[in-house]
Amino acid sequence: MKPMGTITKYYPFIDEESKTLLNFLMEESNSYYDFVQRLCDTVIENDVTVKLGYLAAVHAWWTRKKDVIDLIQEKYKDVSYIHPWKYIPDVTDLDQDLYHDQIVQIIDKVIESPVEDWIETELHLLHAYFHYPFLGDVPGLLKPLEKARNLLNANPKLNCFESLICTLEGWAKGLEGYVEDSIEVLQKGLQLAEHYDDSLYTYLNLINYVALLLYINVNEAIELCEELYEKAQDLGVPFFIGEVLNDSAIAFETAGEYDFAISSHIEAKKIAGETNGSPSYPKPAAISFKFSNEEKFAVELTTGRGGVPDPAGSV
Repeated sequence: MKPMGTITKYYPFIDEESKTLLNFLMEESNSYYDFVQRLCDTVIENDVTVKLGYLAAVHAWWTRKKDVIDLIQEKYKDVSYIHPWKYIPDVTDLDQDLYHDQIVQIIDKVIESPVEDWIETELHLLHAYFHYPFLGDVPGLLKPLEKARNLLNANPKLNCFESLICTLEGWAKGLEGYVEDSIEVLQKGLQLAEHYDDSLYTYLNLINYVALLLYINVNEAIELCEELYEKAQDLGVPFFIGEVLNDSAIAFETAGEYDFAISSHIEAKKIAGETNGSPSYPKPAAISFKFSNEEKFAVELTTGRGGVPDPAGSV
């Protein structure tokens, strides 16, 4: 694959030898997911810089490679700023509640000692992620985002992370009911992600944009689901592909396209099986059939996405 901004955004903060290795791994890879696996294998099996170990931990987290995360954590057990990336949130608020206090304690301890500002920025964004995407604690989500923005304001080199801030801020505004403001922030996030050629952040902003459109214009949401599915396939991350299929099932059900909703659900469930039922995999929409006397059926979808109500009004 070609070098991608998802990885090259770190180049101002790492040494030339590490850049060369990352360039080589990207050239040898077929997708972002493949690259992350190659990076993790390289880090685990070889003596590399700690910063490369950190990058492996971060992107193993994003791709939900739980087995690899454990190996990286074992190798870098004495590196405090790698520790927070061991906790993977499920799509239920239970896991986020379970891990939140541990994440905050670890991050606060790391920041007390000298740590580079780009790493601190990502740690604040990780903290914010444990308030996302569920209802009830928007202030808790915004507090670490404010800390991240303060770091960006002090160092323009960190602007490459602003797109992810937009992802989280946009979702927070949506939860508060400021839909137009939310769309504006997410569109800004998309523009920034495209500017930095960051396919990961592009995906994250777009999937949140689609989630908002489900409440506003379901037909447009369905069209964007097709684009989103292509982006998820290009990234090659099973978790993302399943996430898009899950949202597509909700969109099709809302539009009354029950056949497509069912097929999207089946594909999502198939991917969940291929990932061995990983607890970090997004739980696909649960579909139940109610047959009437005329042998017709209605389809009920209840999304497993941690308490966020689906557009049809169920939780």
